[in-house]
Amino acid sequence: MAKKRATKKGTRKTAPKKTVTKVPAKKSLSKKQNKTFCHKSLMGMFLVVIVLGFLIIGGNGNMIEKGSKIKLHYTGTLEDGTVFDSSKDKEPLEFEVGAGQVIPGFDEGVIGLKAGEKKTINIPADKAYGQYDEKRMGEYPKENVPKDMELKVGAKMFLQSPDGGVALATIKEIKEEVVLLDLNHPLAGKDLTFEVEIIEVN
Repeated sequence: MAKKRATKKGTRKTAPKKTVTKVPAKKSLSKKQNKTFCHKSLMGMFLVVIVLGFLIIGGNGNMIEKGSKIKLHYTGTLEDGTVFDSSKDKEPLEFEVGAGQVIPGFDEGVIGLKAGEKKTINIPADKAYGQYDEKRMGEYPKENVPKDMELKVGAKMFLQSPDGGVALATIKEIKEEVVLLDLNHPLAGKDLTFEVEIIEVN
């Protein structure tokens, strides 16, 4: 008969109880809190979009629009590259956009630009000094030409109309008693190109 194995009272070891650390459960947001959180997130995104759009479009400086008073430098050339006018080494040109102080194509060409920007503006004759008109040729009595004026083909002279208007005329031909005058603008019928640099926009 097998002997029962003796065990000493109190000698049996028991496994120590493991200590479990409870992690507090996350509190769920109430509907009101969740709505506020979403609202703030959307507002943040909205502001970021505005700032980015502002930077991409170019939010610094006034954009030229009708009524703007601007200063700019320009160089005007004909189709063959001949320079007919320029503000280089002069004071910049100043005018109010849309007030009829410059030719229509020039007015339209600067819209949307800002100070510091440059642009090439191509203007057809119809939006510059108009098409050449043969009807604006006429004879003028020599006796009415100022005595101190030298008569020669290509010379310019000013004519005053009865209503006080003034027109610039070019002598095209000299005859015995009259001179043939051209009242068309010297640049009539020509397409023009302007290189412009905006200096100031108000």
